[in-house]
Amino acid sequence: MPGAEGALATYATSGGWRMTSVSPVHSLPRITDIYVRADAGQWQQDFWQLGGQEEELAYATTFPRPYTAGQEYEATWNTGVFGPDISNGDGLFREGDVLYGWLNPFSDGGGHIGTGRAESGSTTLYLNGEEYATAEDFVDGTSFDLPPEEGEYELVTTVRRGEPVASVSTEISASFTFTSATTPEGEFTPLPTSVVRFTPELAPDSTAPAGESTFVPVTVQGAAGENPGSLTVSVSHDRGGTWSELPVADGGVTVENPAAGGSVSLRAEVTDGQGNASSLTVLDAYRTA
Repeated sequence: MPGAEGALATYATSGGWRMTSVSPVHSLPRITDIYVRADAGQWQQDFWQLGGQEEELAYATTFPRPYTAGQEYEATWNTGVFGPDISNGDGLFREGDVLYGWLNPFSDGGGHIGTGRAESGSTTLYLNGEEYATAEDFVDGTSFDLPPEEGEYELVTTVRRGEPVASVSTEISASFTFTSATTPEGEFTPLPTSVVRFTPELAPDSTAPAGESTFVPVTVQGAAGENPGSLTVSVSHDRGGTWSELPVADGGVTVENPAAGGSVSLRAEVTDGQGNASSLTVLDAYRTA
């Protein structure tokens, strides 16, 4: 967020090179030029948003990738819309009679897998329509013991944050429905997990022009991305007080932005081809200026 500080590390992950560049701590936002050797194999980057005494407030990373000599590449870090990302194979899993979740809730709009400091979180697991278990945390590393018998589950999870960590994507909520019974011990069996990514082009301070239209690309990851069923996207200008459904066309939705200083919240509801339902709500997904 504006006024924050951060640092970026760039390092080779293959090719026999041991080259690492870590930038000094700088105020944000910042534009940085980085030069790498294309013959060093694959490269990876890590980003930190820091608070007082270099306290880590947010972290994000890339997947290792090669670069072509003479080419220029651009990446934007730590801007909205933040939300879960399971493109690295994460999601919900069952191992025997234990449920695990890894959803990376603070992954940024540039597609970098991210984590961060939260003010509060909560998760509720329902079994056959009845509340079964709760945890005071987002389901990211959280686990639940389950009965071995087959049951109908709904997992509802929420995380909240604000300044000094972030001024956008201040509350992220997701829900997942699925049927599950005991699975082999020692084996992480994937459960049908779907998340939606919103990736509009925003300014470095995570704002879009007030009073104008913004196209928001919508991408479905996981079960509904591989085996799609339905997708509904809605927008709110009053932090979820009222919602308006938007038509999905050309891979996204068009949002009419409110006046300067306004907030745009986004919600998506998806089903996969097997009827498993998921939803994602991001309050203050981005702001207007």
